[in-house]
Amino acid sequence: MALSPEKTQIVHLNEGFDFLGFNIRLYATPGRTRLGTTTLTKPSSSAVKVFRQRLKDEWKMMLSWPTVAVISRLNPILRGWGNDYRVGASKRIFNQLDDFVWKRQARFAHRRHPGKAWYWRRQRFWTTLAWRDDQWVFYDKETGRHLGKLSGLPIKRHVLVRERVSPDNPAQRAYWAARRSRARNGSQQTCRLWTRQQGLCAVCQAPLENGEELNVHHVIPKHQGGTEALDNLQLVHLYCHQQHHAHEHNRRR
Repeated sequence: MALSPEKTQIVHLNEGFDFLGFNIRLYATPGRTRLGTTTLTKPSSSAVKVFRQRLKDEWKMMLSWPTVAVISRLNPILRGWGNDYRVGASKRIFNQLDDFVWKRQARFAHRRHPGKAWYWRRQRFWTTLAWRDDQWVFYDKETGRHLGKLSGLPIKRHVLVRERVSPDNPAQRAYWAARRSRARNGSQQTCRLWTRQQGLCAVCQAPLENGEELNVHHVIPKHQGGTEALDNLQLVHLYCHQQHHAHEHNRRR
């Protein structure tokens, strides 16, 4: 195998380099790590710039769309990008992008109702989700559906495969079964729910294994006397869980 001089770049790790949408770089962490440095993998500046532009173009295209259609269009886009990049040190970038999306929401609300006061637009396009401790959730007043946030996706670092472990080795099946189990949130309870639901989300009926974070939903909430019995539990996608609780919250208002 020969390296192509045109495609090969040699850089110091302090400078970092971009690879497959991520920036890999050595950062100084005095007093926090034994060596005083740590290597972090973050979304690259170019990847963030491209995603910002896409979001900007989407909002411009949807200025005349109903709010529920805007939410239905953007949620998969945000969820997909977030799932791709939450394996890195992405929390700060997620918060910055949420702020960018909020500003686009404010523009959207102003363009739709330029003659209305800010307080009126606030009541029309945003709600509060106490269970998520969030006072600015973009939502559709008629349906209760809301727009997810990247910061709501937990960072889930990729766990490296152990050295000299192969999925083709029958003697190592237990290792791969445990690894897949952890990918499904790991607990024995979750695995039982997965099997009982035949790998489908209890809310949207789509496959659970789409890379999205999974939540355990209580059919009868715990504050209403619900238990941890399997009959009272459902395995659902993170965003499906959030949408369900938002709908229930708005229904009770």
